[in-house]
Amino acid sequence: MIVKKLIREGKQPEPVKKINNYTFKQLAEQYLSWAERQRSFRSKKGFILQLVEAFGSVPVRRFNTMMLEQFQTETMAKGNKPTTVNRLLATVKHMFTKAVEWEGLRSMPLKKYGKLSCFRKPTAAYAIFHKKSVKSVLTTVILTFTRLLQRPLIAV
Repeated sequence: MIVKKLIREGKQPEPVKKINNYTFKQLAEQYLSWAERQRSFRSKKGFILQLVEAFGSVPVRRFNTMMLEQFQTETMAKGNKPTTVNRLLATVKHMFTKAVEWEGLRSMPLKKYGKLSCFRKPTAAYAIFHKKSVKSVLTTVILTFTRLLQRPLIAV
């Protein structure tokens, strides 16, 4: 062990700090007390309640990418939008980051933490138009096109 090696070399080893095995629910309680001062606390509290419902009794050390991917799939199947799922995943990631900062965890429970894929947001090209908007755009295009056709063509 590293500690024995340090002692043999005459160096003082740092005491090993024992870290309790927290459940996700306990982590959520600590995180909620910290998050109260944030501007988006009400919405974040709702996200955390959903996460506790799904992962409440799971020890934080036992988390893995597969669990979160299954949660992602189930949440989408319930009819939630990709943006909502992304916010839930971002909340989980931030909870684990804070747990490491607070020394409730030695390292991230998800080794391939960044590899967890979030859904991409639709680009502006996929804008949703109402019927009135489509009618007004089409009317403008038709009027412009007919005006162009009524002008005489100039040959050079």
